[in-house]
Amino acid sequence: VPYISVVKGHSTISADDKRNGTITWTITAASNLTDYGKSTIIDTLPSDQDYIANEIYWGTTKINETTEPKAEISAEGRTLTISFNSFNALRTQQTFTVKTKIKQEVYGQNINRNFTNKAAGYLLDVTTGAVLDTNSDDDSVAISNTVIAKASSLYNDNTTHQGINPRVKFSITINNNLMPLSDVVISDNLNNIEKKKKKSSES
Repeated sequence: VPYISVVKGHSTISADDKRNGTITWTITAASNLTDYGKSTIIDTLPSDQDYIANEIYWGTTKINETTEPKAEISAEGRTLTISFNSFNALRTQQTFTVKTKIKQEVYGQNINRNFTNKAAGYLLDVTTGAVLDTNSDDDSVAISNTVIAKASSLYNDNTTHQGINPRVKFSITINNNLMPLSDVVISDNLNNIEKKKKKSSES
């Protein structure tokens, strides 16, 4: 049985999340060890997301590099370290929420994929600060975004309407997640349609 438990999860993706390309991750940590020193939680992001610095919470309390516990984002932005200076802080369950933003060069494309996040917890020795025990967990969430998509369907075939040319209906989907956009120009070029002829007797 591990001395520390770490559970990674995420909140339901809201309409605002879809608009802004954000994800709210949750971290729940607890320990059944009775005597240890400080404790640390390290959250690791892949390169497709960035932390939102003012959206890190311990319960309902916003935390940063000046609070207790302390929340520090690394210089390269890939890790978030949450540190308790008080001893035995995880004797009771602690919950954190961390909001991240999908990078614009990723979310600005048509996507349908999973995004991941990982957290690890560490219990430290009172005297030496050495790691007594560690545990980790990861989570993923499916995200889709359609910036622009075009589809077609044949809805009038001249086998049923003799003398009338077949017609094709095109539909264009733009910005299905209602992202804030500006200076948008949509162009559609019918010259790219390939035309073929067939005799009315051909199937």
